[in-house]
Amino acid sequence: MGRVTWIVSAVLYLGVIVWGWLVLPADGVAAHMSLSGEVTRYGSRAEFVGTNLGLALLMLGITPALSSAATRGDASMLNMPNKDYWLQPERREATLSLVRTQLWYFLAATNLLIAVMMADIVAISMLGRDVVGPWMLALYLVGTIIWTVWFTRRFRRPEDA
Repeated sequence: MGRVTWIVSAVLYLGVIVWGWLVLPADGVAAHMSLSGEVTRYGSRAEFVGTNLGLALLMLGITPALSSAATRGDASMLNMPNKDYWLQPERREATLSLVRTQLWYFLAATNLLIAVMMADIVAISMLGRDVVGPWMLALYLVGTIIWTVWFTRRFRRPEDA
């Protein structure tokens, strides 16, 4: 299910780039904003599409490789609490499966964050005002903190072990 969620988020991310390409003017696209949402630099539609397509291809290429590398072989890239306990042969496959799924979900959330921010740039360029504001980034950061706490608590060593 994590991989399916990531695929849906990737399609949405690419959809925002295509939408921007279709609706943005050739010039006058918001390229940089201050923390207050004021546009401080404008660019072109080609810059928007090129930059975001490059980032999207990087993100979409790295995600499967990262998920695979972190949970393959001796799992030396994996950083988790009580790793020695959770990677014992009788728990290894279930642990790696859960970690792999959680990575897909986390990276899907990252895709969605970027897609919403890019959609906000399209909205700013078309409407002249910020639609999303800083709330999406704040939500992502709070979600990351909650996920990290959950993940850390999930892999505590049981008291009887």
